[in-house]
Amino acid sequence: MFESYQYIEMRDWIGHPLNSIMLIMFGLSLTYHSSLGLDVIIEDYVHQPSLRKFCLSLNKKTHLILTFILIVALIVIDLELFNG
Repeated sequence: MFESYQYIEMRDWIGHPLNSIMLIMFGLSLTYHSSLGLDVIIEDYVHQPSLRKFCLSLNKKTHLILTFILIVALIVIDLELFNG
């Protein structure tokens, strides 16, 4: 599939619309799955209600930020806004 895993070759591969859409979908499902898993862990092991509420909120916000970073990074690569 790839001759080498150099930056330019990877950038070109990600730059194809189908590949970037699939990567965004994979990233969304990955962060959603991770968020759900941590929700279950927090609900099972954090017994103090106020701390549980804080941890669940922090989990959601963290995963939202990670999802935003993922999408922005892929859009920047796809549109070649950074040619470093």
